Amino acid sequence: MKKVKKPIACLLAALLIFSTVPMSALADEAAAPITVETVAEEAAPNTEPDAEPKPESTAEPTATPEASAKPSTEPTAVPSPEATEEPTEPETSAEPEATAEPTASPTPNPEDEISLLALGDEAVTRYRTVGINGNFSSNYLYDLGEFPLYDIYRNGVSYPAYCLQHGKGRVNNGAYVQRDNFGMTEAMRRIIAYGYNTTNSLGKNDWYSDATAKTMVTQHLVWLASEGYITVDGTNWSWGSGIDNDVERMANLAYNGSVVRSYYAELKDRLLRSEIVPSFAGKNSDGSDAQEIALQLVNGKYAATVTDTNGVLDLFDFQKAGFDISRNGNTLTISASTLPEQETTIIGAGYTVGDKNSIAVWEDKDQQANIQHQATCPGTTQTMAYIKIKGENPKYTVTLTKTSADVKITNGNANYSLEGAVYNVYEANGMPNHDYTNDPVVATFTTQKDGHATLSKKLENGDYVTIEQVAPLGYTLDTSVHRFSVDGKNTDIPVVDDPGYIQLTIKKKDSDNNTGIASGDAKLEGAIYRVAYLENGVTVTKDITINASAVARLSNLPIGKLKVWEISAPIGYKLDSTVHVYDIKAHQVTSDIYELEPEDFTEDVFKGRISLHKQYETLDDLAEEQGAEFDVYLKSAGSYDAAKETERDHITTGADGMATTKDLPYGTYVVHQTKGGNGRQLVADFDVVISEDGKVYSYDLVNVQKNAQLKIVKTSEDGVIEGIKFRVTRIEDGYSAEYTTNAAGEILTETLPIYADKDGATKYQYRVEELDTEKTYGYQLPDPQIVELSEGEIASVSFHNKPIEIGTKATVEGEKEIDPLDKVTLTDTVSYTGLVPGKEYRATGVLMDKETGEKLLVDGKEITAETVFVPETKNGSVDVTFIFDATGLHGKEIVVFEDLYRENIKVAAHADITDDDQTIKVKTPEIGTTASFDGEKEIDPLDKVTLTDTVSYKDLTPGKEYRVTGVLMDKSNGKELLINGEKVTAEATFVATEASGSVDVTFIFDATGLHGKEIVAFEDLYRENVLLATHADINDEGQTVKIKNPEIGTKATADGKKEITADKITITDVVSYTDLTPSKEYKLTGVLMNKATNDKLLIDGKEITAEATFTPKATTGEVEMTFTFDARGLVIETDTVVFETLYRDGLVFAVHADINDESQTVKVKPLHGSVSLTKSSTMDDTKRLTGAEFTVYSDANGNGIYEADTDVKVDTLTDLGNGEYKLNGLLYGKYLLVETKAPNRYYADEKVYAFAIEHDGDAVVISNNDKNNLFVDQPKIGKITLRYDEKTTPNSPKTGSSSNVGYWLAMLCVSAAGLIAAIVEKKKGKKPHLLSFLVAGVIAVAAVGMVVDPVSADSVDLGNGTVDVNGNTATVTRTVTSDDKTTEAAFDDEITYDGKTYKLDRVDSYVTDEKAVEEEKEVSATEEILTGTKESKFPEAISKDFSGDKVVLQYVDTKYTETKLPEFKADITESVVLGTATSQPEAAQSITVKYHSDEYGIDVNVPLQLDHVENNGYTWTSDLSVPMTLYGIDSAYLQFGDALIPYDGGNPPLTGYESAYLASLGLSANSYRLSRVTWDGDAYTNADGELCRNAIVTGDRLLSTFTAVYGGKNVTVPSVDGYKATATYSGIQIVKTDKTEYSIRSVATYIEQNNEVPVAVIVGITIGTIALAAAIVIILFIISKKRKEKEAEQ
Repeated sequence: MKKVKKPIACLLAALLIFSTVPMSALADEAAAPITVETVAEEAAPNTEPDAEPKPESTAEPTATPEASAKPSTEPTAVPSPEATEEPTEPETSAEPEATAEPTASPTPNPEDEISLLALGDEAVTRYRTVGINGNFSSNYLYDLGEFPLYDIYRNGVSYPAYCLQHGKGRVNNGAYVQRDNFGMTEAMRRIIAYGYNTTNSLGKNDWYSDATAKTMVTQHLVWLASEGYITVDGTNWSWGSGIDNDVERMANLAYNGSVVRSYYAELKDRLLRSEIVPSFAGKNSDGSDAQEIALQLVNGKYAATVTDTNGVLDLFDFQKAGFDISRNGNTLTISASTLPEQETTIIGAGYTVGDKNSIAVWEDKDQQANIQHQATCPGTTQTMAYIKIKGENPKYTVTLTKTSADVKITNGNANYSLEGAVYNVYEANGMPNHDYTNDPVVATFTTQKDGHATLSKKLENGDYVTIEQVAPLGYTLDTSVHRFSVDGKNTDIPVVDDPGYIQLTIKKKDSDNNTGIASGDAKLEGAIYRVAYLENGVTVTKDITINASAVARLSNLPIGKLKVWEISAPIGYKLDSTVHVYDIKAHQVTSDIYELEPEDFTEDVFKGRISLHKQYETLDDLAEEQGAEFDVYLKSAGSYDAAKETERDHITTGADGMATTKDLPYGTYVVHQTKGGNGRQLVADFDVVISEDGKVYSYDLVNVQKNAQLKIVKTSEDGVIEGIKFRVTRIEDGYSAEYTTNAAGEILTETLPIYADKDGATKYQYRVEELDTEKTYGYQLPDPQIVELSEGEIASVSFHNKPIEIGTKATVEGEKEIDPLDKVTLTDTVSYTGLVPGKEYRATGVLMDKETGEKLLVDGKEITAETVFVPETKNGSVDVTFIFDATGLHGKEIVVFEDLYRENIKVAAHADITDDDQTIKVKTPEIGTTASFDGEKEIDPLDKVTLTDTVSYKDLTPGKEYRVTGVLMDKSNGKELLINGEKVTAEATFVATEASGSVDVTFIFDATGLHGKEIVAFEDLYRENVLLATHADINDEGQTVKIKNPEIGTKATADGKKEITADKITITDVVSYTDLTPSKEYKLTGVLMNKATNDKLLIDGKEITAEATFTPKATTGEVEMTFTFDARGLVIETDTVVFETLYRDGLVFAVHADINDESQTVKVKPLHGSVSLTKSSTMDDTKRLTGAEFTVYSDANGNGIYEADTDVKVDTLTDLGNGEYKLNGLLYGKYLLVETKAPNRYYADEKVYAFAIEHDGDAVVISNNDKNNLFVDQPKIGKITLRYDEKTTPNSPKTGSSSNVGYWLAMLCVSAAGLIAAIVEKKKGKKPHLLSFLVAGVIAVAAVGMVVDPVSADSVDLGNGTVDVNGNTATVTRTVTSDDKTTEAAFDDEITYDGKTYKLDRVDSYVTDEKAVEEEKEVSATEEILTGTKESKFPEAISKDFSGDKVVLQYVDTKYTETKLPEFKADITESVVLGTATSQPEAAQSITVKYHSDEYGIDVNVPLQLDHVENNGYTWTSDLSVPMTLYGIDSAYLQFGDALIPYDGGNPPLTGYESAYLASLGLSANSYRLSRVTWDGDAYTNADGELCRNAIVTGDRLLSTFTAVYGGKNVTVPSVDGYKATATYSGIQIVKTDKTEYSIRSVATYIEQNNEVPVAVIVGITIGTIALAAAIVIILFIISKKRKEKEAEQ
């Protein structure tokens, strides 16, 4: 142990010194990649993005250090050049910037120095016996001598060198010929490129290092590839089957086998995944073969997450400026603050291998055979991947310019403003007349005061439409669809808006009637009004005239104030002096036209009166006429009644004879007298014109008295008007006079007085009557008339004469038709009109033959009659009676002609041969007969039959009695039918109710002897013993009936067959019959006969009989007879024959009994049967069970109970497979079935099932359940339980910390432990080991070295410059102003940017602008705003117009006055993250937020209502794990909730039950999914004896982050206290001078410097560390010395 301590101490001391070096400084020491020239004739261009500079110096080789001890019997030191520094194995360098394509493979420069550095032969011992692809024969063993592993030393750096040909020698310590790449296979090239290639990592005899193991694994795979055991085509590798065994043998032989195994697995994985890009990426640099990824807006950023299903994402580093890209396992998340305007390709630099750090060597057969002396670099291999981001198409600014369609009315009018118009923009739809109302809004325009608006967002190229949604103040809504296109440039849309107009409508009204109808003859039309309004800011006027409809309109008036007044009145009206003022505001104009229709335009019409003075003449003087009445009305109305109430008046004169109208409107009036005072004459109508307002028009009127004449006018229908006498009698005094009409039929009397008194108050009445004279006997005398005469006219009265009229109506006892009897009394009723009452008249008549038109003759004589009568009234009737013999007048029509006489003068006649009222008819009776038996034409030959002969008749007299007699005839001989020697007769008497009808005559007789006989009935009709009609036709089918002749036949079958197996059978005998009577009841009887014995068949000693009663529907048909009996007792075949007999009413009608008739015979045979069942499960009726056993026993006692001593086993059911069991050949009897063996995993059914074979072919199916026809067994049932707690399932993986603080804290703890160990040793009396202190010191110093690891220097303040870095060059740009154009900006000599140091190289300057220098003049102004705080909310500068110049003023100070800030509307949205979950959590319905008002500069508490909850996108996470336990795994089913799951002992059930499992856990299938189940341990038996086993169900969860969004548009922000702020501004007005000022841009170029840690720093740290170590040694020495002194003292 003591020997070991010293070396360890030395090692720790070295580590102590090394640990003081800052880690960042060491990292910076890594050599940059070396650029190697090719030996090709033309140098290939270097395609790397940024060539890095070579080191300025190359380290020279130094003496080889001593070889370390190794377990070799013959250690040999082989000198080889080495690097000056101790080789280290640094971390793999960071991946370089991606390039468009992999770089070309470089080859060594011939000028480079290349020599061999070999490893000791211990490795040969350890690695040489590894076989190739599992082949360990001597031909395939590696044996390259002492140095199987070596590297190439080139330009001071050692590179791993790989032999391409095993078994070949190599150049020892010599130069290699550098050539173009050897013809390696692609697999060899990739292995070398992907394999171990760390430079400066192999040391001589370093046989136990990780580098040796990794190099040997790589070499082994190269040799396998050279032998063809490893090949590759693109991404498809062929890997020899024994290679894994090779490596395992190598690992077992190596000292560091774990490194061999792990590195082989790592290298194999890299190779198999080489050239493969992530599944969502492509290899084309333009991304054309990559999946297009669309970014979605999530939480304010555009993002997308994609998953690599190829499993190579870890090999790629995707980068792109402006994108945040992160990798988590096989998922890549891409996000950006804005969408790119174009499709974007992001480069992913794949795993870079080779990096020019490996050398391949081989043999050139032309030189140095069997010696590998050729060397080259396989080159860099880098797989590039590209992903494509779907970009936002380029967008362009769209503006809208709105102008007024009528500037003359909108200019200078405050009621119009172009500000505030809102237009929605939609994507254009190609359909014409498309309704965009429900289309999504793309963006909106809102116009400013000048009518300009910029769209709320830029638009992509495309076709769009915009439609106005809100019209600006005073304008109408523009409903037009404005189409526009965005085509690669900004677009402006000009729109013209129609201003809202006022349409003024003046509806002129009459003030009296308040309508547009003028009074009197005045006219509202023609009135002229003047309208004043603004135009171009100036008041203008326009005149309008009222039209014929009393209306005037003026359109297109501007919104605002209007003045209207009348300047010219219409005819008949006064001028209106009112000035009408109307002020219409813009908010009142809600449509295109504001209809202004005031109601205050009325006119007052001119009015006047008419005054009348009425008088009449007397013998002495004029007298005042009182009571005279007048109608005064507007003449244009046409009449008094048609005139309006205001345009007419009815006046009556008073005692003074005066009458005056009311005020009447302008017009011409008619004065019309309607009544004279005391009957005086009326004045003629006259006109009065009222044309002046307020004037009375007066008139005097006088009357005189007159007589009149009477005119009588005579007219007559036959033209007789001359010589007719009239009498005129004045009723008041009896005066009369007679007059006779002239040839014209007129009479004109002399003048007759009109009035009965002198004052004319009463008129005379005159009675005018026509006188009764011989000349008027033939006329109806008119009634008298009363007449009054009138002044100035001849009264006229008319009399019209009509001839006397008669009419007749002939009947016989009230009937128009009569039977042809021998005595008939005809009554003709004669009606008359216009006779003179009290005068004698005579009516005469004669009968006429209508057919001939001549007088009717009976026995050669006319038939006449007459009647004399005196009428009591002008109109009436009288009867004339005729008596005659009608027996010979059958069918004759008779007409009565009549004449009327007065004093032997014929005054009237009625003789119309076609007049139905004058006509009667003599009837012609007829009969016909229909014979039947109760409605049938045929009848059975019964002993008593009733034949009914229905006699139909026509042309009889209703109400009269008739008699019908009849006799039956034998049709066969045409003679009377005789039964027992007697005729068969009958008769019937009846009263006819109608002219046509029928009556039944009934014959009753015995028909038993009349089989097949046809019978005919003859009939006669009588009235009052007179034969009226006869019907006797022997061939008339209607009079004929027939007696039937019935017959029967039979056909017997059993179930339609002639042979049947014995059973409870039914023999059906179909009996056919003919010539029966439908609807009559018959009876059939039958008996079964035994053909063998020709006797009745006996069953159990009884006959088998049957009978049937039936009523046939037709004469011919069939009826079934059924014989049911138990034939199972028949043990031999038996022929049964059916005998039948037909009866009706107890009489035998027919018999069929033939023992040899085959149609009546049925054969009966014995019976057999079978039993079967289908075996299934109670849980799944589709599952069929095999392996069961069923036994059948005879049920000897028939009680259904198995009794072993009596019930004998019959047989077992045959297992047919597929769950079917069956036993055939069972005879008639009772049986028992028992399950004697159950299927596997099921319980046997212990019940006994009884059944019987009772019928032939009985196929008894045994079932033990009610649901189906199956025999089911109860399966053994286990169960499944699941346990799940959302809290136990981990969320998405957490990213670990990359900090080394924990590690170094642990190091400090170990350090402390070392110190404590030293102290403990000391206390124990032992000498503390120097090792303890060194351990503590080394670790402490190392920890301090890591913690205080210096970082890069702070970046230099670049002032106002901008920095641009390109490769190793940085440029800084600054701009200065000066009146000297040669001025340059100042720059630092050295800057630090992004951790790198740059040194100034040069400065370039140029002038970018120049302008004239201007003088300054101070000006000031104030501005006022409302604010919430005493903090200025004013802009730092404003623009004001001073003397025509726009001057920018700067803010100076503000004064505040307290006030109340008004509430306002704002768009406020607040998002609250509800958390990550599988479904949407509950969100509060409202929240209160602080809203910062930019306008007022304060925060206001605003309540917000929940608007909606956003789902930020679901992502499946593979972290679901659910424990499962299966109970009873030896069962056929596993119980899970209500479900039974079939189980056969295999893996735990999952497929098909995922939803049920999730439902039992309360998990939604939309948010959770189960994908796999695996066993978790072996089976075990629980406390209940159940065989159980545990399992784990794994799957995914669908998680999303939910965000509640509150508020929205137009949220009300409440009023708060605030201030009115008044700001003062001052500024400088610029006055131009003749001086010039220059803007100069300076660009400084810096070159990147190497960031080496200064030697002084390293030296200082090293000296400090040594000092610390020396201090520790001194302290230990002092402690040790004192301890020795104490020991010496003791």
